[in-house]
Amino acid sequence: MTPVEKIIAYVGGKIPLKQFYDDVMVDLPLQELLEEAVSVPAHSDHDNLFLFMMHQNAASAGADLDIRDAMSGYLTALGIEHRVDAAAGENFGIVLDAAPSWLVLPGDYIGRLIDAFPPGASRAARLKMAKARIAEDFRCLKKRPNWLQDAVWPFENSKPMVFVGQFDLADLRHDEAQLYVFVEANGPAVRTIEQSA
Repeated sequence: MTPVEKIIAYVGGKIPLKQFYDDVMVDLPLQELLEEAVSVPAHSDHDNLFLFMMHQNAASAGADLDIRDAMSGYLTALGIEHRVDAAAGENFGIVLDAAPSWLVLPGDYIGRLIDAFPPGASRAARLKMAKARIAEDFRCLKKRPNWLQDAVWPFENSKPMVFVGQFDLADLRHDEAQLYVFVEANGPAVRTIEQSA
């Protein structure tokens, strides 16, 4: 497969991001092609697609969308006809729809959740599965956290920790402040997060 054919296969959903990423690491002609490609996304600080890609987390569903979009833009700039796999964006949207408003899911968690979707499952089945998995994984002893800033749910050993509770620190700080306490479900780890408004 030529470097351009590999890019087309990835953009079209025939090669998953992990395999494409691995190919880029060992395929020198593909690396050189991406190093020459300067059509990087506007929000990127990198000079070429190779650097843009190497600074992405290959386990992140968000990175998959960003890289697929960048590669599609590159193919379009070259005038190469291609098809963009819509399933990646659809699955990402399903997981975001399944997540409660008080929770921001990390990209690698979203990627693992999408990888667990059964092939050919309906949108309703995938949404139901995602909701159930998120409810099972992000546990609270009593109440859910009431975040003052972005939700920063900690993980331990790639698993979400259990939310124990939060404490008002306003008497100790100059502003409104909260301390959030999390514990590892089956381990000794304890993590605290402080936020202020």
